[in-house]
Amino acid sequence: VRIKDIQIGDSPRVILHGKGNKARVIPLRDDVVKHLEQYLLKFHADESQFSEDHLFFTVRGNAKKRMTEANVRSIVRKYGKMAREVCSEVPENVHPHLFR
Repeated sequence: VRIKDIQIGDSPRVILHGKGNKARVIPLRDDVVKHLEQYLLKFHADESQFSEDHLFFTVRGNAKKRMTEANVRSIVRKYGKMAREVCSEVPENVHPHLFR
């Protein structure tokens, strides 16, 4: 997701680009919009609403890089393991697909 794919206003939504260049328009709930606005202020304060920058990124060598699927998998696995230590109901193998 790039900054330009997020539209906040009367009808907040995000445009997701999938396989075959298909675009899907996903409406955003009010609570998601509030969190998204805070995130944008913190991590993309100097960006235009038409920016090509990725919404989620990692920093490598002082440069912003797109967060990859492997990055997300690693983060989810790490925090899933930590959550399981305090709550046995958390599955042993936590992965991003569980959030679907």
